[in-house]
Amino acid sequence: MVAGPGRAGDDPAFDLGPVAIAVGALAFLLELVAMVGLALAGWAVTGPTWLRALLAVLAPVVAAVVWGRYLAPRAPRPLRARVAVRALILLAGAAGFLVSGRAVIAEVMVLCVVVVTVAELRSGSAAGSDARGPAG
Repeated sequence: MVAGPGRAGDDPAFDLGPVAIAVGALAFLLELVAMVGLALAGWAVTGPTWLRALLAVLAPVVAAVVWGRYLAPRAPRPLRARVAVRALILLAGAAGFLVSGRAVIAEVMVLCVVVVTVAELRSGSAAGSDARGPAG
């Protein structure tokens, strides 16, 4: 990797191998699929069409706002329990597929969430995920 001033190569935490890149890509894909699952969950609610449509829009929007504010790599207010909250949002997306009658997608998603979460915990990225460092 070519390093320069202010480049990702300056930080050894950004020197990723192929497995870390694959896990990161899977995690990003899960984030997108979770938003679809949350929209499906909102649509699956019993009620008038306007309420279903509102929930189908609001559920992923609220999750995206929480994600951007607290879970994104450059979040302005990162959480210390970042990995756990991320897993909960992803699992909520999987639950959305389940309640909308798409059990196989939900099962595959849960398996992928477990793989990504374990990989993040094993890599140590959870310990120093706070922008201020582990000491706070």
